Amino acid sequence: MLKLQIVDILPATAIAKTTAMANNSSTSYLFEGDAFFNPQLQLDNGEKKTKVVVIFVLFNFCFLLTIIILQVESVLNELRLSASRVEELRSLFREELQLGLQREPTRPSAYPMYNTFATRFPNGTEVGDFLGMDIGGTNLRVVYLKLWKTEGGKYEHKIELDFYDVPSEVRKSNSATFFGFLAASVKNFVEKKGLASLGKTLLLGFTFSFGYEQLSIDSGITVQFGINTNIPDAVGKLMTIMVFS
Repeated sequence: MLKLQIVDILPATAIAKTTAMANNSSTSYLFEGDAFFNPQLQLDNGEKKTKVVVIFVLFNFCFLLTIIILQVESVLNELRLSASRVEELRSLFREELQLGLQREPTRPSAYPMYNTFATRFPNGTEVGDFLGMDIGGTNLRVVYLKLWKTEGGKYEHKIELDFYDVPSEVRKSNSATFFGFLAASVKNFVEKKGLASLGKTLLLGFTFSFGYEQLSIDSGITVQFGINTNIPDAVGKLMTIMVFS
């Protein structure tokens, strides 16, 4: 026969039922009626219940917010640069710039720099009709710029701009396909804007967002491509001739 003694740390009602089965040596203890083992929240009015629900919701919200913050921080930690790493990158960048400026560098610079033949800036008194073309890694921009002077002596301007997506197969083709696409886009722009009706030759400014060595104000040799663009047979050639031909 199993004897059960209640120790002082438990209430006198802690043992609700004791069953001893000597046959199979199985014993179970049930504490069904004791608040110590089966705590129940007793709220005597609706206001207290509402407060408990609000506290519960806020607790869960704070818990989830903490998890999100920790996850965001784990991602940001991979993007943060230490002061030593920033200084290392700064030194490397400065070294490449110095190499690019040397007449006879010990090795080619990652940032080749060439002379420019743009010796002065616009002063705001220019007049005329101009076209502009800018090819880069994003798209091709073609612009029409009209500058004129009013009777009152004020200088005005008008700008019309269109964007042309350059397909990947064009960016990674050959010089005939690539520069032919640029020329066709300019032709499309001129026709769409009705610029042929001006009855005069328009000057075209060409911005080439790839590496090239400028030889004069209107000519330059292509040195390298980049930004998802690769035209191998255009390297070493005069890109202005390839455009206007």
